[in-house]
Amino acid sequence: MGGLGLLLVFVAYIWLASAIGKWAYRNLPLLAALAVSLLLVILPFVDAVAGRAVLKSKCSQQGSVVVLESIQGVEGIGVGYGVFPDSPSYYGYQFVEGGYAYKDAPWMFERAEPDPVSGQVQVKKKVIPKASYLLQDGPRQDSTYFFKTRTSVIEISTGREIASFNWFAFRGGWAERVMMAFSDAGPGEAASCGTWKDKHEKTISMLHATLRPALTNPSSGQPAAAR
Repeated sequence: MGGLGLLLVFVAYIWLASAIGKWAYRNLPLLAALAVSLLLVILPFVDAVAGRAVLKSKCSQQGSVVVLESIQGVEGIGVGYGVFPDSPSYYGYQFVEGGYAYKDAPWMFERAEPDPVSGQVQVKKKVIPKASYLLQDGPRQDSTYFFKTRTSVIEISTGREIASFNWFAFRGGWAERVMMAFSDAGPGEAASCGTWKDKHEKTISMLHATLRPALTNPSSGQPAAAR
């Protein structure tokens, strides 16, 4: 439901709650009327509380890392989009290739790896890919209350998934989604399985348990910027 639709629901609820409250104070004993008023105040937040409880269950029961195979001595990996000079240290491999999301545009492939002379990491454009494994994130699956993203390690030659974990986010209860939709932040997620840092650490842990680096960079897994 879009922001305007949620706003209309919110306005309608306020009008209906006000009408019910007035009726309760006219026709019910005071304690009963107070109970009705309290229920009307709490009701918009019931799905927010329940949603967070379901989210916690999803994260604990369906969010574990599953590793089907562990490969030794992996020099580099592929990722969906662009790479940067700090991508090798970010992921903890000798090289990182980007561009795998552009299947119909092979000229988009690029590789971040150390120059054999200077040792400085350079990003080479329009390269022939050489990675055997791909770190894949998504696509996101949306439902009424939740987002789900699957992060996985794929063997490129076969398309076989050799490691994965699911990451869940809660879109929020309907009342808080009204507030998010019309705030500066805009619509988004109200809660998730953890922070961006938590997801990054989980991704690196899965990668290194599955694709054991040929050379471990001392700063691997320490993000300089989101990649």
